[in-house]
Amino acid sequence: MAILDLSMRGGLSGIETCRAVRAGPLAAGAPIIRCTASAHPGYREACRAAGADAFLATPYRPTTLLALARSRVPALAAVPVGAAP
Repeated sequence: MAILDLSMRGGLSGIETCRAVRAGPLAAGAPIIRCTASAHPGYREACRAAGADAFLATPYRPTTLLALARSRVPALAAVPVGAAP
């Protein structure tokens, strides 16, 4: 699973990073959750087009992120909240 912010520092935008993750052989099928402080409707569509599985507007509650992650990765459902990795 990858949790990416739409606004990334460095050479790639968040959309470009999402595309790069999708194109890579190791993470091509991994769920991608995109987070952003911007709720602009166009961002949601751009994220989906780039390969994101879910979109989460910030600020968000940690329990919201956890629920979304658990819905994308069934193995996380068994991990209790607050468990050490």
